[in-house]
Amino acid sequence: AGSSLMSKLCNCFVKDALNLVGLNQVEKAIVVPSCTGMTLSLVLQYVRSVRVMNMNSSNQPSNRQPKIVIWPRIDQKTCLKCIYTTGLEPHVVELRRTSPTTTTTTTNKATANVKDKNETQEKNNEQEQEHEQHDLLLRVHPEDVAAAIESVGKENIVCVLSTTSCFAPRLPDDPLQLARVCEKYQLPLVVNNAYGIQSPYINKRLNAAFQECGKKIMIASVQSCDKNFLVPVGGAVLASNSAEFVDKVAALYAGR
Repeated sequence: AGSSLMSKLCNCFVKDALNLVGLNQVEKAIVVPSCTGMTLSLVLQYVRSVRVMNMNSSNQPSNRQPKIVIWPRIDQKTCLKCIYTTGLEPHVVELRRTSPTTTTTTTNKATANVKDKNETQEKNNEQEQEHEQHDLLLRVHPEDVAAAIESVGKENIVCVLSTTSCFAPRLPDDPLQLARVCEKYQLPLVVNNAYGIQSPYINKRLNAAFQECGKKIMIASVQSCDKNFLVPVGGAVLASNSAEFVDKVAALYAGR
């Protein structure tokens, strides 16, 4: 009884921590005593079972069960191994250089009284745009993800697996843009957010994805305990705006 109570208390604390850093759309979070990659495999296993069940209920041929994960490329082995461990196959979406745009953010000079908060937000948006437009940076483009879905066929796809935590010159994936693509094709979005809790920018975009698309498609993010919470023996945090999603993934875990 004491162990179960401690586990529930820990989950309440970690959910509160996520809310404090800006992920206020997270309805439930749990700490999983596994590394980030193994926890991602657990999530992929559940998402695949849901996709298969949905296809069976819609009378799809049994030999067309989904097994492909649309995966924007990141050169890190864990991301690939979590797919292979689940018996799935990655379909790699290559990155492209960012395309500088001529669009600039302007202030309406006719407005006499502009709130400081709005001015600060506008400056932040300009800095983000400038950061993302450097011609040496690489990023996944939403249209490339959509093209990959079209080429593979959504009936063959388990989910889109994106990565927010990465090394230069690769930019973090934008969860909101990819969630919009997934909503269009009614596919789940799983976010490898290993380091992401430390980044206000990533938190803002992930929270926006939960808020805008989380009620229409399955969205889940997985964070690393040792990278974000300094836990020496590892572990991961599974979070979603759907408590039911988190509970059903937790039920697959072979342990407490």
